Amino acid sequence: MVAEIGKETDPDGLDFSTVQILSQELGLPMEEINQYYQDSLKRLKAGARIKAFLPILASSQVREIVLKMKIRAEIWAGGNETSH
Repeated sequence: MVAEIGKETDPDGLDFSTVQILSQELGLPMEEINQYYQDSLKRLKAGARIKAFLPILASSQVREIVLKMKIRAEIWAGGNETSH
């Protein structure tokens, strides 16, 4: 069963279920995911008129950030290989 996005929030604004799901999905620690998530959410809130979908948009941005990081890491690893 998948928890609803943003369902549980602590006083510091941590969306437990969202961050936990993203952490499991992306294979990164919750602390790291929370940082990306909170940064994305903060940027989105700054210009948003309708805030209801911000957790979904922030989650999407976190996935995009992590995917780009993984792609860069794969490119870097491939570029550092030497063939004999």
